[in-house]
Amino acid sequence: IYVIPDDFFLQPGNEHIKEVILKESFIRAIIKLPLDIFIDENKQKSILVLQGKQEKNDVKKKMLLMTLPAFTDKRKTENALKKIESWFNENKE
Repeated sequence: IYVIPDDFFLQPGNEHIKEVILKESFIRAIIKLPLDIFIDENKQKSILVLQGKQEKNDVKKKMLLMTLPAFTDKRKTENALKKIESWFNENKE
């Protein structure tokens, strides 16, 4: 599990690390953190969840792609956490 710049996969100069990620692992989730927790929009981050290809895993597992809502919206945050929990339970080993 890694915290990465929101535009990590678009940034020039990251080609080697992107190659390594795709060669050595499966991307299981990318969760964009809410914009309102960052002072500067250019500092926005995402959570990247990887699983090594050498580990026993099923390529048919679903990838989770989502943007977390503002934490001030309790209902949407609870729904997002339920979605993450459901995804995890459906895709755990």
